[in-house]
Amino acid sequence: MQRVGSKLEITKLASEIGVSRETVYSFLAFLEATYFVHFISPFSKNVDREVSGGRKVYLCDNGLLNNFSKISEGSLFENAVFLNLKERGKINYYQKRSGGEIDFIVDKTALEVKNDGNNFDLKKLQRISNSIGIKKYYLVTKKFNKEKRFILATDL
Repeated sequence: MQRVGSKLEITKLASEIGVSRETVYSFLAFLEATYFVHFISPFSKNVDREVSGGRKVYLCDNGLLNNFSKISEGSLFENAVFLNLKERGKINYYQKRSGGEIDFIVDKTALEVKNDGNNFDLKKLQRISNSIGIKKYYLVTKKFNKEKRFILATDL
């Protein structure tokens, strides 16, 4: 649960809980089949790279997540946004090798999730989106901002 919104490192996870990688894959497949967790793959124009990349994990319910794990408010918020987006089609994420990322890409639209998003965050999202050919991008935030390209979380 503490890895919500992060890429899963199977080898590290297997080592931490003392089981083989195959067992971890089996556990994760079970959790995904029961809709307890959801995984999203990295965005790529190359299907092989998308399949081989590390997947990010999200939990089925924020109440469970908040009750059984100590995670940041930002991770809870990102999980809540994911839960609202998951019915809208295929979701991917994007991460550059240098660390820049886009939380969600849905239907050729980039969405970055920030508790208190600002213009600096929006400009960073614009740069990354443009670099991968995505023209539509928005910052999802809890804090109202009247500027264009900001979406108040309650409006999702």
